[in-house]
Amino acid sequence: MTKIRESLDTLNGMILEVQTGIAVIMDYELSGAFEGNETLKKGVYFLCLKSIMLNLAKFIEFHEKYGAFLNSTIPEHNDLRRVMVSELLAKSVKEFRNKYLAHVRCLKGKKALSSEEINNYIEKVVGGRDAIKFFEWLSPHNPSNIQNDTQFLSRVVVLRDSLRKHL
Repeated sequence: MTKIRESLDTLNGMILEVQTGIAVIMDYELSGAFEGNETLKKGVYFLCLKSIMLNLAKFIEFHEKYGAFLNSTIPEHNDLRRVMVSELLAKSVKEFRNKYLAHVRCLKGKKALSSEEINNYIEKVVGGRDAIKFFEWLSPHNPSNIQNDTQFLSRVVVLRDSLRKHL
């Protein structure tokens, strides 16, 4: 498999999985399934947010592992990628992945994070307690209408589409 194909598969997977996580939560919200069931709401949000955050961490890793290739193949988007990674690092996505999402316990601290520490990380990544605003930053309500360059997935689509031109 070529690096272009690997890159396209990686980016397509991220787009699909982040949009699916958002769609699941929104479907539950709109159906009223959460009404009177805080345990279900917490579980669904937690499951979907963890998937979304793992995929955002994958974008950072994608940038790190494929950076030289991307720099030479689509140099017009080098600054865009750096900005996107900076945004994710500022939200502590990589730190949360390394301390909790991908491990039973924090590798540096050699202990499991408490529920309060986990919630604090989630709030830092999301930017507070309003996940809907976070979802709006990630993706448009209509996934087939990805056009806004301030939305994270819209920028992933720009990268993907630029790479496609090199197939």
